[in-house]
Amino acid sequence: MAYTILVAGLLAFDSGKTWLGASLAACASRRGVRVAAFKPVGAFNLWLGYHHFVEGVERYGLLAGGDALTYSKVLNMNPANVNPVALATAFPDPLQLPGASYYLSVVGDLAGTLVLARLPTARGEEHLVAVDNLEKLPPRLRAAVRDAAAKLHARTAESREILALVSSDRVAGLLDESYARISSSSDVVIVESFNDALVPYTGPRLLSSIDLLVVTAPGRALVYSGDRLRRVLEAFPSPRPRTGTLFSALGRPAWAEALPPARSLEEYADSVCETRLGRLLG
Repeated sequence: MAYTILVAGLLAFDSGKTWLGASLAACASRRGVRVAAFKPVGAFNLWLGYHHFVEGVERYGLLAGGDALTYSKVLNMNPANVNPVALATAFPDPLQLPGASYYLSVVGDLAGTLVLARLPTARGEEHLVAVDNLEKLPPRLRAAVRDAAAKLHARTAESREILALVSSDRVAGLLDESYARISSSSDVVIVESFNDALVPYTGPRLLSSIDLLVVTAPGRALVYSGDRLRRVLEAFPSPRPRTGTLFSALGRPAWAEALPPARSLEEYADSVCETRLGRLLG
Protein backbone atom coordinates (compact mmCIF):
# COMPACT_ATOMS: atom_id res chain seq x y z
CA MET A 1 0.00 0.00 0.00
CA ALA A 2 1.28 3.46 -0.86
CA TYR A 3 2.54 5.83 1.81
CA THR A 4 -0.26 8.42 1.96
CA ILE A 5 0.06 12.06 3.02
CA LEU A 6 -3.11 14.12 3.45
CA VAL A 7 -2.74 17.90 3.03
CA ALA A 8 -5.55 19.89 4.68
CA GLY A 9 -5.99 23.67 4.90
CA LEU A 10 -6.55 25.66 8.05
CA LEU A 11 -8.23 28.48 6.08
CA ALA A 12 -11.33 28.16 3.94
CA PHE A 13 -9.37 29.57 0.97
CA ASP A 14 -5.73 30.21 0.09
CA SER A 15 -4.13 27.97 2.71
CA GLY A 16 -1.55 26.86 0.13
CA LYS A 17 -2.63 23.22 -0.09
CA THR A 18 -2.00 22.77 -3.80
CA TRP A 19 1.45 24.35 -3.88
CA LEU A 20 2.53 22.31 -0.87
CA GLY A 21 1.02 19.10 -2.21
CA ALA A 22 2.50 19.62 -5.68
CA SER A 23 5.88 20.44 -4.15
CA LEU A 24 5.86 17.24 -2.08
CA ALA A 25 4.91 15.31 -5.20
CA ALA A 26 7.79 16.94 -7.07
CA CYS A 27 10.21 16.05 -4.26
CA ALA A 28 9.27 12.37 -4.49
CA SER A 29 9.33 12.36 -8.29
CA ARG A 30 12.79 13.96 -8.44
CA ARG A 31 14.12 11.12 -6.29
CA GLY A 32 12.69 8.40 -8.52
CA VAL A 33 9.76 7.52 -6.26
CA ARG A 34 6.50 6.49 -7.92
CA VAL A 35 4.16 9.24 -6.74
CA ALA A 36 0.59 10.19 -7.53
CA ALA A 37 -1.69 13.05 -6.50
CA PHE A 38 -5.32 12.71 -5.50
CA LYS A 39 -7.67 15.64 -4.96
CA PRO A 40 -10.99 13.83 -4.62
CA VAL A 41 -13.16 16.95 -4.67
CA GLY A 42 -12.15 20.25 -6.24
CA ALA A 43 -14.05 23.47 -6.88
CA PHE A 44 -13.11 26.64 -8.73
CA ASN A 45 -14.78 29.85 -9.79
CA LEU A 46 -15.13 30.47 -13.51
CA TRP A 47 -14.51 34.20 -13.17
CA LEU A 48 -11.27 33.65 -11.29
CA GLY A 49 -10.07 30.60 -13.21
CA TYR A 50 -11.57 30.97 -16.65
CA HIS A 51 -8.28 30.07 -18.38
CA HIS A 52 -8.21 26.75 -16.50
CA PHE A 53 -11.82 26.11 -17.49
CA VAL A 54 -11.01 26.67 -21.17
CA GLU A 55 -7.86 24.53 -20.97
CA GLY A 56 -9.74 21.64 -19.38
CA VAL A 57 -12.49 21.64 -21.98
CA GLU A 58 -10.28 22.22 -25.03
CA ARG A 59 -7.20 20.17 -24.12
CA TYR A 60 -8.63 17.34 -22.02
CA GLY A 61 -12.31 17.32 -22.93
CA LEU A 62 -13.44 17.61 -19.34
CA LEU A 63 -14.16 20.06 -16.54
CA ALA A 64 -10.95 20.73 -14.60
CA GLY A 65 -9.77 23.48 -12.28
CA GLY A 66 -6.35 24.93 -11.69
CA ASP A 67 -5.46 22.58 -8.82
CA ALA A 68 -6.07 19.44 -10.86
CA LEU A 69 -4.18 20.91 -13.83
CA THR A 70 -1.22 21.82 -11.59
CA TYR A 71 -0.85 18.26 -10.32
CA SER A 72 -1.42 16.94 -13.83
CA LYS A 73 1.51 18.96 -15.15
CA VAL A 74 3.86 18.18 -12.25
CA LEU A 75 3.23 14.42 -12.47
CA ASN A 76 1.98 13.95 -16.05
CA MET A 77 -1.33 12.54 -14.76
CA ASN A 78 -4.76 12.73 -16.33
CA PRO A 79 -6.62 15.47 -14.42
CA ALA A 80 -9.68 13.20 -14.24
CA ASN A 81 -7.64 10.68 -12.22
CA VAL A 82 -6.24 13.41 -9.99
CA ASN A 83 -9.64 15.00 -9.37
CA PRO A 84 -12.71 12.75 -9.83
CA VAL A 85 -15.23 15.34 -8.56
CA ALA A 86 -14.87 18.77 -10.18
CA LEU A 87 -17.24 21.65 -9.41
CA ALA A 88 -17.34 24.96 -11.27
CA THR A 89 -19.04 27.95 -9.68
CA ALA A 90 -19.78 31.41 -11.05
CA PHE A 91 -21.09 34.68 -9.67
CA PRO A 92 -24.62 35.46 -10.91
CA ASP A 93 -25.65 38.59 -12.75
CA PRO A 94 -26.76 41.20 -10.17
CA LEU A 95 -29.53 42.27 -12.53
CA GLN A 96 -31.02 38.78 -12.33
CA LEU A 97 -31.46 38.93 -8.53
CA PRO A 98 -33.75 41.03 -6.30
CA GLY A 99 -31.36 43.38 -4.55
CA ALA A 100 -27.81 43.62 -3.26
CA SER A 101 -28.36 41.74 0.00
CA TYR A 102 -29.81 38.76 -1.84
CA TYR A 103 -26.93 38.86 -4.32
CA LEU A 104 -24.35 38.82 -1.51
CA SER A 105 -26.08 35.91 0.19
CA VAL A 106 -26.08 33.90 -3.04
CA VAL A 107 -22.41 34.43 -3.92
CA GLY A 108 -21.37 32.88 -0.61
CA ASP A 109 -23.47 29.78 -1.14
CA LEU A 110 -22.24 26.82 -3.18
CA ALA A 111 -25.79 25.81 -4.08
CA GLY A 112 -26.42 29.30 -5.40
CA THR A 113 -23.30 29.48 -7.59
CA LEU A 114 -22.68 25.93 -8.85
CA VAL A 115 -23.05 25.79 -12.65
CA LEU A 116 -21.08 22.77 -13.91
CA ALA A 117 -19.90 19.52 -12.36
CA ARG A 118 -18.02 16.35 -13.27
CA LEU A 119 -18.77 13.26 -11.17
CA PRO A 120 -17.47 9.69 -11.24
CA THR A 121 -19.80 6.88 -12.28
CA ALA A 122 -19.47 3.10 -12.25
CA ARG A 123 -18.60 3.28 -15.97
CA GLY A 124 -16.39 6.36 -15.95
CA GLU A 125 -17.64 9.89 -15.45
CA GLU A 126 -20.42 12.29 -16.35
CA HIS A 127 -20.82 16.05 -16.62
CA LEU A 128 -23.83 17.94 -15.31
CA VAL A 129 -25.00 21.52 -15.80
CA ALA A 130 -27.03 23.25 -13.08
CA VAL A 131 -29.86 24.74 -15.09
CA ASP A 132 -31.28 26.75 -12.18
CA ASN A 133 -28.07 28.73 -11.80
CA LEU A 134 -27.14 28.80 -15.48
CA GLU A 135 -29.97 31.20 -16.26
CA LYS A 136 -28.74 33.64 -13.58
CA LEU A 137 -25.31 34.13 -15.15
CA PRO A 138 -24.25 37.28 -17.01
CA PRO A 139 -25.03 36.76 -20.70
CA ARG A 140 -21.53 36.27 -22.11
CA LEU A 141 -20.49 33.77 -19.45
CA ARG A 142 -23.85 32.00 -19.77
CA ALA A 143 -23.16 31.49 -23.46
CA ALA A 144 -19.67 30.12 -22.74
CA VAL A 145 -21.00 27.68 -20.14
CA ARG A 146 -23.75 26.51 -22.49
CA ASP A 147 -21.18 25.92 -25.22
CA ALA A 148 -18.93 23.95 -22.86
CA ALA A 149 -21.88 21.93 -21.55
CA ALA A 150 -22.74 20.94 -25.12
CA LYS A 151 -19.15 19.89 -25.86
CA LEU A 152 -19.02 17.87 -22.64
CA HIS A 153 -22.44 16.27 -23.28
CA ALA A 154 -23.53 17.46 -19.85
CA ARG A 155 -26.96 16.40 -18.64
CA THR A 156 -29.18 18.93 -16.94
CA ALA A 157 -29.90 18.89 -13.21
CA GLU A 158 -30.73 21.23 -10.35
CA SER A 159 -27.79 22.50 -8.29
CA ARG A 160 -29.01 20.90 -5.06
CA GLU A 161 -29.48 17.58 -6.86
CA ILE A 162 -25.84 17.73 -7.96
CA LEU A 163 -24.61 18.57 -4.46
CA ALA A 164 -26.65 15.70 -3.02
CA LEU A 165 -24.86 13.36 -5.43
CA VAL A 166 -21.46 14.79 -4.42
CA SER A 167 -22.12 13.98 -0.75
CA SER A 168 -23.75 10.59 -1.40
CA ASP A 169 -22.41 7.25 -0.19
CA ARG A 170 -22.26 6.10 -3.81
CA VAL A 171 -19.81 8.82 -4.80
CA ALA A 172 -17.79 8.26 -1.61
CA GLY A 173 -17.48 4.61 -2.57
CA LEU A 174 -16.36 5.51 -6.10
CA LEU A 175 -13.78 7.92 -4.65
CA ASP A 176 -12.43 5.13 -2.44
CA GLU A 177 -12.15 2.92 -5.54
CA SER A 178 -10.25 5.71 -7.32
CA TYR A 179 -7.87 6.04 -4.38
CA ALA A 180 -7.31 2.27 -4.34
CA ARG A 181 -6.41 2.25 -8.06
CA ILE A 182 -3.97 5.12 -7.66
CA SER A 183 -2.32 3.74 -4.54
CA SER A 184 -1.90 0.25 -6.00
CA SER A 185 0.54 1.55 -8.60
CA SER A 186 2.31 4.18 -6.47
CA ASP A 187 4.83 4.30 -3.65
CA VAL A 188 3.53 7.66 -2.38
CA VAL A 189 0.13 9.33 -2.76
CA ILE A 190 -0.36 13.00 -1.94
CA VAL A 191 -4.03 13.60 -1.11
CA GLU A 192 -5.36 17.15 -1.02
CA SER A 193 -8.51 17.99 0.92
CA PHE A 194 -11.26 20.43 -0.07
CA ASN A 195 -11.32 24.05 1.17
CA ASP A 196 -11.03 23.83 4.98
CA ALA A 197 -12.35 20.26 5.29
CA LEU A 198 -10.07 18.18 7.49
CA VAL A 199 -10.66 15.19 5.20
CA PRO A 200 -11.98 15.42 1.62
CA TYR A 201 -14.56 12.67 2.18
CA THR A 202 -15.14 10.00 4.80
CA GLY A 203 -14.42 6.83 2.82
CA PRO A 204 -13.05 4.06 5.05
CA ARG A 205 -10.35 2.95 2.62
CA LEU A 206 -8.76 6.38 2.46
CA LEU A 207 -9.12 7.16 6.16
CA SER A 208 -7.51 3.89 7.21
CA SER A 209 -4.55 4.47 4.87
CA ILE A 210 -3.44 7.99 5.84
CA ASP A 211 0.10 7.90 7.27
CA LEU A 212 0.61 11.64 7.78
CA LEU A 213 -1.69 14.63 8.06
CA VAL A 214 -0.21 17.99 7.09
CA VAL A 215 -2.26 21.03 8.10
CA THR A 216 -1.10 24.06 6.16
CA ALA A 217 -1.61 27.80 6.47
CA PRO A 218 0.41 30.57 4.80
CA GLY A 219 3.99 30.15 6.03
CA ARG A 220 3.48 26.97 8.07
CA ALA A 221 2.95 23.23 7.72
CA LEU A 222 2.00 21.29 10.85
CA VAL A 223 2.57 17.53 10.70
CA TYR A 224 0.50 14.93 12.60
CA SER A 225 0.38 11.16 12.45
CA GLY A 226 -2.44 9.43 10.65
CA ASP A 227 -3.30 7.64 13.90
CA ARG A 228 -3.78 11.00 15.61
CA LEU A 229 -6.16 12.09 12.85
CA ARG A 230 -8.21 8.91 13.15
CA ARG A 231 -8.50 9.25 16.94
CA VAL A 232 -9.77 12.82 16.60
CA LEU A 233 -12.33 11.84 13.95
CA GLU A 234 -13.56 8.99 16.14
CA ALA A 235 -13.90 11.31 19.15
CA PHE A 236 -15.65 14.07 17.18
CA PRO A 237 -17.72 12.36 14.47
CA SER A 238 -19.05 14.68 11.77
CA PRO A 239 -20.07 14.19 8.13
CA ARG A 240 -18.03 17.31 7.21
CA PRO A 241 -15.24 17.78 9.77
CA ARG A 242 -13.61 21.22 9.50
CA THR A 243 -9.94 21.77 10.22
CA GLY A 244 -10.54 24.89 12.30
CA THR A 245 -13.19 23.18 14.41
CA LEU A 246 -10.92 20.22 15.25
CA PHE A 247 -7.60 22.06 15.26
CA SER A 248 -7.37 22.23 19.06
CA ALA A 249 -8.29 18.54 19.35
CA LEU A 250 -5.34 17.59 17.16
CA GLY A 251 -2.99 18.94 19.84
CA ARG A 252 0.68 19.61 19.34
CA PRO A 253 2.01 18.53 15.95
CA ALA A 254 4.73 15.90 15.66
CA TRP A 255 6.77 18.64 13.99
CA ALA A 256 6.30 21.88 12.07
CA GLU A 257 7.86 23.28 8.93
CA ALA A 258 8.43 26.92 8.02
CA LEU A 259 7.24 27.53 4.46
CA PRO A 260 8.77 30.26 2.29
CA PRO A 261 7.25 32.93 0.09
CA ALA A 262 8.12 32.11 -3.52
CA ARG A 263 7.79 33.60 -6.98
CA SER A 264 7.00 30.28 -8.67
CA LEU A 265 5.98 26.73 -7.89
CA GLU A 266 9.44 25.53 -8.92
CA GLU A 267 11.13 27.88 -6.45
CA TYR A 268 8.70 26.85 -3.73
CA ALA A 269 9.29 23.13 -4.42
CA ASP A 270 13.07 23.60 -4.19
CA SER A 271 12.62 24.96 -0.66
CA VAL A 272 10.05 22.36 0.41
CA CYS A 273 12.33 19.52 -0.74
CA GLU A 274 14.94 20.67 1.80
CA THR A 275 12.54 20.42 4.75
CA ARG A 276 12.21 17.35 6.95
CA LEU A 277 8.89 16.61 5.30
CA GLY A 278 10.35 16.89 1.83
CA ARG A 279 13.36 14.69 2.68
CA LEU A 280 10.98 12.03 3.99
CA LEU A 281 9.86 11.33 0.42
CA GLY A 282 12.89 9.58 -0.96
